[in-house]
Amino acid sequence: MVIGDETVAVLHRVPANVTGDGISTIQQLIGKKNVDPLRGKGYKTPLEKIEIDENMKLLATRRLYN
Repeated sequence: MVIGDETVAVLHRVPANVTGDGISTIQQLIGKKNVDPLRGKGYKTPLEKIEIDENMKLLATRRLYN
């Protein structure tokens, strides 16, 4: 964000992600990541909670079988 000639804020967006541990399901890994106090809803925290929706399920299925 720039106000006048000064940069006052920068947003670094990283897609939602988890790293497998060989034991946990993707849903469990997301649950562990969402416990982080920096994760919340409505942009009140630096990171949003990871939501499991239909698009995520479709993408995960496509990546597993392609």
